[in-house]
Amino acid sequence: MSKLDQDSMPENYMDLAARFTESDPQTALQIGEQMREIWARTLGLTKAGGTRWWGRLLGRAHPEYQKGASVKFPLNLPADHKTSLWNRDGKPAVWVSIANHLDEKELEQACMNFGLRVTVPDYPSWHYPDSTQLILWEKA
Repeated sequence: MSKLDQDSMPENYMDLAARFTESDPQTALQIGEQMREIWARTLGLTKAGGTRWWGRLLGRAHPEYQKGASVKFPLNLPADHKTSLWNRDGKPAVWVSIANHLDEKELEQACMNFGLRVTVPDYPSWHYPDSTQLILWEKA
C-alpha cells in the first residue's frame, strides 16, 4: 500500500487548514507553506529540483526532447494546476496537481494511458484548502 493512501494529515495540518480562510493574504501564504512542509514530512517526500514535468515519474524525457519516440507523452496531465514534483529516497515519486475541479474519467484515462496511479486524498490542499483538491500521481 502506498503512503499516499493515508486518510488524513496530522492535527496541526488540519488546524492550519482551518485558519487559512480567516487569514490575510500574506498569512495565508505562510500557512500554505507550513501545510506543504507538514505534508511532505508526513509522507517522507522532498521537493524535486530540475525540470518540473510529470513524465519524470516514468523516467521519460520532457516532450520537447521526445523527437522520434514511439509514444508521445503530453506536457500536462488532467487537472494540472499548481504542479510540483516530489522525491522519495532521491528519486521522482509523486507528481502533485492542485485542482479546482476534477473529472474522474479523465484521471482514470490518464492512469490507463501512461501507467500511473492517482490518489485524491480526503484531507485539504495546502493551496486554498477551502476550494482546491490535491491530486497525487505515482508510477503504477
